[in-house]
Amino acid sequence: MAFQYILDVTTGPMLDAGTYDNVYATLIGTDGESEKTKLSTFGPNFIFGTRTYTIDTNCFLGDILLLRLEKDKHRFLPDKQWFCSKIWVTTPQGGKILFPCYRWISHGEVVELEGGNAKRSTEQTPPLLVQHRIEELKKRKETFQWEEVVKGICHMSNFNDPSQIPDELKFSDLRLLDLDTVKSAVTSLVDYVTPGKEWKDFDDMKPLFPTVMSAYVAENWKNDEFFGYQILNGINPNVIKKCNELPDKFPVTDDMVKSSLEGKSLKDEMKNGNIFLCDQKMMHGINSRKYNEDVELKMTAALCLFYLKPTDKLIPIAIQLYQEPSETNPIFLPSDREEDWLLAKIFFKNGHLVQHEAIYHLLTTHFLEESFAVATFRNLPAIHPIYKLLIPHFRYTMHVNTIGRTLLLGPTGIFNQSTTGICGTQALMANGFSEMTKSAMKPETSYIDTSDIIFVRKVVMHYYGTDRDVAGDRELQHWIKEIFTNSFLSKPGFPESFDQVEHVVKFITMIIFTSTAQHAAVNNGQADFILFIANAPLLVRKSPPTTKGQSSKSTILTTLPNKSEATEFQNLARLLSGKYSDIVMVGEMPKERFQEEIVSVFIEQFQEDLSNLSDIINKRTPNPFPPYTYMNPAQTENSITI
Repeated sequence: MAFQYILDVTTGPMLDAGTYDNVYATLIGTDGESEKTKLSTFGPNFIFGTRTYTIDTNCFLGDILLLRLEKDKHRFLPDKQWFCSKIWVTTPQGGKILFPCYRWISHGEVVELEGGNAKRSTEQTPPLLVQHRIEELKKRKETFQWEEVVKGICHMSNFNDPSQIPDELKFSDLRLLDLDTVKSAVTSLVDYVTPGKEWKDFDDMKPLFPTVMSAYVAENWKNDEFFGYQILNGINPNVIKKCNELPDKFPVTDDMVKSSLEGKSLKDEMKNGNIFLCDQKMMHGINSRKYNEDVELKMTAALCLFYLKPTDKLIPIAIQLYQEPSETNPIFLPSDREEDWLLAKIFFKNGHLVQHEAIYHLLTTHFLEESFAVATFRNLPAIHPIYKLLIPHFRYTMHVNTIGRTLLLGPTGIFNQSTTGICGTQALMANGFSEMTKSAMKPETSYIDTSDIIFVRKVVMHYYGTDRDVAGDRELQHWIKEIFTNSFLSKPGFPESFDQVEHVVKFITMIIFTSTAQHAAVNNGQADFILFIANAPLLVRKSPPTTKGQSSKSTILTTLPNKSEATEFQNLARLLSGKYSDIVMVGEMPKERFQEEIVSVFIEQFQEDLSNLSDIINKRTPNPFPPYTYMNPAQTENSITI
């Protein structure tokens, strides 16, 4: 008696995903396995879309456990990788089994896929699947290994070059094509600018290819209300805190700020909740670098006091450039000479941007998310529900970080051109990591919408009905233990095990939030706020002022990066804020990693919630200009890809 199994094979939608090569499939069941069956003949069988093939057997295979795929290059043609998205197998009885793949397959490679519903480690009963799970993680641990890339921060992957990264985690050909186009434009622009040429005027600094927002910045950067706007709505909204009492190291008096407070007392305005503070204390003691081999740059560790006016406008009212008050560390005020106040704001913004790029952008989104990804690949097999939930949020992250470690932290990297240099930047990252607390990693203490956590709770609770299910999942426990040890470096207060469903929900939400909304908030506006270099300089070429009355327009122009240096920083901002052809927006995860229909329903509800949230944001966007769009789901990627 013959039995027929129908395979619906889907090739991925990316550029050049198909192959002319021979593909073979073997079904492995509880009662036997099929013959190795050739699914294709020479011709474009495996191109974008779904093709149907059959496997005929002489006996019933029982419950289908695994699907084995192999690919051989066709005759004299070179090997052509094939990206298989998924395969649905229909059994002779009419049952359907999903085998998610989502990976590239090369000549001579044997890929075994487990199908069916997502399963926790305690749910695997057939010995074959238990062994398959063990072997899968063994291979993954050989591929993904931990490395201390920067001393004192989370460990990451040991990939030193993109060629070492598994193919399914690399940039697509389309993304590489986009990046080459941007880099070519960047290179031509850098070559166009005369090295070392100085600015003649602030109007000179307007970028050649501005965004709408950067043009607005160029017109308004000196304005104190716009300065305050950026602290709340710019690329580093993490550092401002309500000030209930002035620290002793920042001796601002009523006389100093009475004109800014319109006659009100500083003490009363603190009591009314209208005084805020940005304290760059983690910059204290950070070494800078030499500029042109003879000028010793100095990194400030500024304090800036803000006042929320009755008009709901936030303005800076006092700036001190170092942590310890002294005669050579005056408190600069809006009532000072225009050049003194403007220069103080520029030095504050330099520290603000350096801190943003090193800590709030690179460390706590890019690097930390890569660390979570390494732990996931090492400890959760592809059939695990948490793996299925998280894997779409790690797309391209390892590739962009591997490039970034050279582009940003390499000997010729952008941080070596900043005020701190590479060594100072790495020390700053270590300072930022040491001050990272458990509460800072909780999405509910940040600016998250409830739709994220509702979605994650629904999915997690579908697979973990009780706290006992959580405690008994050894793979999940190994995963969080490695995160505790390697991502958080065993910092007290961070979880090293899970014993409650709710703890899993919040931790997974944090990971997803970090890779989506958090990264969007600190990344997407970089071109808008950095292209006009006076607004946010990554480099200041002169020492901070030690007295008032000595600054001039010429002082400011020669403190800011020169034309060629500014162009390098501007082009990095363009690269990081670019829109790329193969972008995947938040919520656009492949539903068919999960076979369970209920999870597909959860994903569809999440997508609808995100769409509604986007509509709400669009309706409440302030008018007139400028709007805040960086955390709009319609403009937020599903993972950190740039």
